[in-house]
Amino acid sequence: MTRLAVLADIHGNLPALEAVIADMEGEHLDQVIVAGDLINIGPFSREVLETVFDRGWVAIRGNHEHYLLDQVAVCPAGERRDWAFLDFLAEQLGDAWLARLAVMPDELSLRFADAPPLRVVHASPGNPFRTVTAVTAESDALAMLAGTDESHIVAGHYHMAFERNLADWQFINPGPAGTPHIGLHDASYAILEGDERGWRVEHRRVPVDYSALYKEMQRLGYVERFGLRGHIIVEQFRYARPLFVSFRRWMRQQHPEQEWTYARLNEFLSGGHLWQYLAPVYQFNRHLLDPAPIDREQADR
Repeated sequence: MTRLAVLADIHGNLPALEAVIADMEGEHLDQVIVAGDLINIGPFSREVLETVFDRGWVAIRGNHEHYLLDQVAVCPAGERRDWAFLDFLAEQLGDAWLARLAVMPDELSLRFADAPPLRVVHASPGNPFRTVTAVTAESDALAMLAGTDESHIVAGHYHMAFERNLADWQFINPGPAGTPHIGLHDASYAILEGDERGWRVEHRRVPVDYSALYKEMQRLGYVERFGLRGHIIVEQFRYARPLFVSFRRWMRQQHPEQEWTYARLNEFLSGGHLWQYLAPVYQFNRHLLDPAPIDREQADR
């Protein structure tokens, strides 16, 4: 029997990664696989890379590694401020890590003596940006998986743990290790056990203390460097919701061509608009959300 741990979407959250490592102790794993998005958003991208590669884990690139390596393709001129984190991230990582990320694979095809082959992708085969979700129409999901020889697929990107059988394929998402979207400060990952019968999945969630994460974001000056956008990232970790994307969508639809301000963010949060612009699959644990207003002294910075 082969035993693997699979995780994805660490996003520079070292405390979450350390919590997963502690939970893995004593599991007698043959290998640990990281399905992309090791970096960006959180403040510990370099430390996450060092931890993963020092341990000899196997990792692929996700869409955020692509964002870093090919900013021209993913950053339209009008949205450059939304991606200002990437310049800072490149400075943090330095040339050596950028060179290493440049030669990382986008996908893996894993072969085992006693278990079926596994395809590891970030989102879907051949595409690190579009993925199968728990609610994707079966016809659309099958179109994304068409041509994949391996009948067992591991992916991240969706930030939601699930397992789904689609025709001849078993699609496994371990959930986000570092950036949860359902209001819980837990790190998700999965243990896979494989033999001639196939792969069995045990989904795990580990509580994480975020205090070191907040302290490091403060030390690095997220708000001072990036203004409101930096503040939203900090709040995104506190809410454990995709706040940045939801607020940007709301601004584009309700206040097109207008500047982002603290007043607008307060309106978005206190008016309950987050739920309207948050994907339904992430609307668990609504009772945990505390839409505290942002300091009014910063209202129009």
